[in-house]
Amino acid sequence: MPKARRTTRSDWDDVPLPRHIVVLLLAFALLVATGCGSFLYTMIPAWLAANHTQDIARAQNSATRPVSTAPAQASATVPAQLSPTATAQPDPTAAVVAVANPYPPHMATTALNDPLSDNSQGNQWDSGTFTRGGQCTFTAGAYHVTAPAHAGLFDCNAEAHSFSDFTYQVQMTILQGNQGGIFFRQRNALGPYYSFSIGTDGSYTLRKSDGLRLSLLRSGISLAIKTGLNQPNVLAVVAQGSTITLYINGQLIDQLSDTASLSGLIGVATDAQTQQAEVTYSNAQVWTP
Repeated sequence: MPKARRTTRSDWDDVPLPRHIVVLLLAFALLVATGCGSFLYTMIPAWLAANHTQDIARAQNSATRPVSTAPAQASATVPAQLSPTATAQPDPTAAVVAVANPYPPHMATTALNDPLSDNSQGNQWDSGTFTRGGQCTFTAGAYHVTAPAHAGLFDCNAEAHSFSDFTYQVQMTILQGNQGGIFFRQRNALGPYYSFSIGTDGSYTLRKSDGLRLSLLRSGISLAIKTGLNQPNVLAVVAQGSTITLYINGQLIDQLSDTASLSGLIGVATDAQTQQAEVTYSNAQVWTP
């Protein structure tokens, strides 16, 4: 009996498909292609339209969304330090009204022009009660310097300024006691400084402190002084280098040279010896080169 032959792939390659099978396959392929095309033709425009509508909605939403006025994150702010409100603070930048300097060499810059009616001119005059019971107060439109009996020299200064070469003038009236005057070139409370005073008896004195002791530089009697209580007198000093020139009511009364202090504060003072002293001051003026 002859042996059975095994069928191989090459054997089927030459066998043609029946005609009806080919027709059915072509019809099925055409149906699938037509259906997918209809589906895509219907769905793609709808999908594009939907996405276009969403884009428009997002754009409108962004355009009409209110902008928040709240910060994204609150920053920590250190509160400003508050100044005391009980007393008005002087303005250190207040403009100084210029006035002519009547004393040679006629330094031309008006550095201070204060009526001394209050402490608002930025010159920071001492105010209050101090050691030995001395008082510096603005009362009734003037600057009052008061000290109890036996207090000796007591001064009230303009703490905002230090001057070297200058002309300093102020009007004074002794209400109680027998002496009052001015301080200048004061470096600290104990000295060095200079003190120029007049008395109700027509006397004047110029003293200096070197920080250890108070010593007399000049003294005398001047007819330029209006004697007695409640008499206004204008004191002035011109300090230029080591030269110190003294004036009372516009009259030159003395001049000397000294180098104990060449710069410092200006002030006003009383000299209370055997009784309480009170002196008022007004119209302080300082000129510098």
